Amino acid sequence: MQDLQYDFHDAVVVRCDYTQGSLVLLIELYEVFYPKREKIQLTFSGVLNSATITRLAAALHANQDPLDVELGWRINNLQYNTRKRSTDADLHFFLDIDNFAPVSIHCKRLDIKEYHQAA
Repeated sequence: MQDLQYDFHDAVVVRCDYTQGSLVLLIELYEVFYPKREKIQLTFSGVLNSATITRLAAALHANQDPLDVELGWRINNLQYNTRKRSTDADLHFFLDIDNFAPVSIHCKRLDIKEYHQAA
């Protein structure tokens, strides 16, 4: 089971896509902790609680300011779920985003990579 590598508190969800059992979150890290405000792409593959994640993705987009290109939702917390034990192929996460009910993400794999926009 991999370490999350980053502190996601006060980071911002820039983009959220959920298709074919994969949730992709593009996160801009909080500049107090990460002065370069790096963008990190999190890909949760093999999502097992699809209905919950479908509702989350729809809610994030439905409440987006129509004039903004980016979502802009602040993360309170993203961590391994302390109530459910994760293993290498059975991962449980807790995600709390401002203005939305906290959700659990149950998936088979998480990939974390720095995001570099193509020129």
